Amino acid sequence: MEVRHFLDQLPYNFERRIEEVLADTERTTGNRRGVTCIMTDAVICSPLGKMAEDMNVPWIAFMAAPPNDLVCYFEMDKIQKLFANAKSENDHIDVIPGLSSLPFKDLPHEIHLSKPSNELVPYLHRMAQKLPQAKALLLNTYEELNPIPLTNYLKSKVENLLCMGCLTLSITQENDGSSTSAGCLFSWLVDKKLLLLSIYLLEQL
Repeated sequence: MEVRHFLDQLPYNFERRIEEVLADTERTTGNRRGVTCIMTDAVICSPLGKMAEDMNVPWIAFMAAPPNDLVCYFEMDKIQKLFANAKSENDHIDVIPGLSSLPFKDLPHEIHLSKPSNELVPYLHRMAQKLPQAKALLLNTYEELNPIPLTNYLKSKVENLLCMGCLTLSITQENDGSSTSAGCLFSWLVDKKLLLLSIYLLEQL
């Protein structure tokens, strides 16, 4: 119930926050800027992707979970059928690209052990249906770490697949002068004319 209420309120809360940011920007700069891009967590992309469409702006999804989990979400129905006929949780999935080395027991539990009462399952279904409409999908991984069939499968599902490296790793890097502040990414985006204003929201489920 709490998860459903949270997700149902997302569009309203997100839109309200956007208006607050735009108003604050106008007070600070004296200029009223419009939203040119929306970035969301992939899990909540269904309602917020629709909002981006209504605003006629591109939206970008970020997936923090491992790429093989994302493949599972795309192939949820097939995996559930395979698991129903499997002899053991140790059986491997050899018919889905990139998952041949994984036994059922290592897959997200909501995929193969889901019940009608599991309220996350419908949202995962909608996420898998909505993600192909994103302008880009950002993954929390290095492409070289994943099986080529898995990467190719995901590339076939979305318009642009971008592996950003493992953001959860702490990497110490000397400053070479190319980036001098926490705002360097925004400055780079502006310089590249990719967007005038990017609204980023990361909600924790």
